[in-house]
Amino acid sequence: EYMGIIQRVYIKQGMESELRLLKAKALFDAAKYQEAIQQCTEIMGTEGKNDKDALIIRSSAYRCVKKLKQALEDMNTCVAIEPKNTNFRYLQWQIMKEMADNDIHPKSDEKIEEPEKQLYADYRKWLESLGSEFKKIELKYFHADYRGVIAAEDISKGEVLVYIPKAGMITLK
Repeated sequence: EYMGIIQRVYIKQGMESELRLLKAKALFDAAKYQEAIQQCTEIMGTEGKNDKDALIIRSSAYRCVKKLKQALEDMNTCVAIEPKNTNFRYLQWQIMKEMADNDIHPKSDEKIEEPEKQLYADYRKWLESLGSEFKKIELKYFHADYRGVIAAEDISKGEVLVYIPKAGMITLK
């Protein structure tokens, strides 16, 4: 009865697509992945901002039912809609990695770099552009959960290894 009231309010206010998106999310959260996929596919036919959200839910549902090529196709569309969205790029990379782990090959030969790796490189370039110096050490990126500093040369006691000017400091103040 409660859902009926909510449905009538949403329809009365012209928010049918938002209601369908909420239903798709609820179906996904209830692990009813095939129904969530169907609901999102129906949303795709409507215009509006919900297409991207429906693609994300559908991509996630496809991933849960191991339809990784379809999951990647939806996530590629999300990346095309918002190319600078690092969350989309990370999800895209995760799906590609999962496909590779399962010996499934995407349609394209495009290799997608781990988004964190590019952000790390951009951060280092920014620090260097401000005059930061990394003497005898290298900042290393290994993977998303593991970054570090390694010695590039022998280091003497008391030697300055890193210089970061005030403009490169990120603080709470």
